[in-house]
Amino acid sequence: MSVPANKFLVFLLGMLVAIGPLSIDMYLPGMPAIQAGFETSAGLTQLTLSAFLIGYSLGQLIYGPLSDRFGRKPVLLAGISIFAMSSLLCAVTSNIEMLIFLRFMQAAGGGAGVVLSRAIVRDYFPADQTARLLSLISIVTLGAPIVAPVLGGYLLVWAGWRSIFWALTLWGIVYIVMIVFCIGESHPQEKRQQLDLYGTLAVYLEILRERNSLGYILSSSLSATAIFAYVSSAPFVFIEIYGVQPENFGYLYGLITSGLIFCAIANSRLVISLGLDRMILYAHLMRISGVGMLIYLSLSHSGSLFGLVIALLLCVSPTIIININSAAGILHIFPRYSGTASAVSGAAMFAGGALSAPVLGLIDDHTLMPLTATMGVFSLLSVVSYYMLVEREY
Repeated sequence: MSVPANKFLVFLLGMLVAIGPLSIDMYLPGMPAIQAGFETSAGLTQLTLSAFLIGYSLGQLIYGPLSDRFGRKPVLLAGISIFAMSSLLCAVTSNIEMLIFLRFMQAAGGGAGVVLSRAIVRDYFPADQTARLLSLISIVTLGAPIVAPVLGGYLLVWAGWRSIFWALTLWGIVYIVMIVFCIGESHPQEKRQQLDLYGTLAVYLEILRERNSLGYILSSSLSATAIFAYVSSAPFVFIEIYGVQPENFGYLYGLITSGLIFCAIANSRLVISLGLDRMILYAHLMRISGVGMLIYLSLSHSGSLFGLVIALLLCVSPTIIININSAAGILHIFPRYSGTASAVSGAAMFAGGALSAPVLGLIDDHTLMPLTATMGVFSLLSVVSYYMLVEREY
């Protein structure tokens, strides 16, 4: 099995992993408009994000074992085809309930991109390079949440919120062409696992029973819950509380997202020398300092927009270090089932993120405090689960 040129592979897989950020971040500026258009509540509108995250999570649990059995390429192509069709239907739906369901289906298809990209890396490269290559892939991927909300904001102003989903439909078609002509099969027939339903469940249980694996899974999923609290509430915090114009929201969101890119670059350069566990330690310390700033801003009621952006940078940026190194740690523990292990890792992370919108909906009081409380509690739980379960190598 030949290994494709690293740079080209990193770019292609980064584009595939970007399907999640594109689908989430491009439509964020349109959430208030969707709420107004369907004459519904903010809580119900935020469920379109929760539905996406649940679909993204469940889809990965299916694609991982299927790809271990049938290969990466055909499963990837099927998932992205579902994504493209669901995006088209999102653009023409007539009620919020159907949009919630279609967002679930859109994500269930798109989940193939992230889980199979990680598995392809593990197919081609030895364990000691996996975390570094995942960091490089994330650098490509993180261009999406910088550009997507800006593009979504302008599409909203120029053509309404439905144009955002037409754009995602076009992206889905581009992805299909890219998979057909540019991505080869990385999982040869002789390495495929003959997994039935019971065998698949047994592998899932094996992954969850292993103490270090469980620690990585809980830490990354709880970390994601904290950050998706920011993702789901950002349009309402910036646009409704701080009065930012929808077309300008993307610039602030992109500025905060740029911190993820810098952390991904730092991780790619430092992880081999420092180790993935030490990098996770530094990321948790950075996150805690940001939560402390958010608590101060929420209690003082005197925080400026600038102060909020700095606090969110400190909270959001280290997420990439926690999640990438946790995923790499799980893949190293279960190299024979890299597709399934990647699925469990990714599914747990997005399932955790799906908790954030309902929690915020329950405690929403049109201030910064619900976001602060949600991020603070789940960040603390992420730290505790990691330090109680993972046998760290430093």
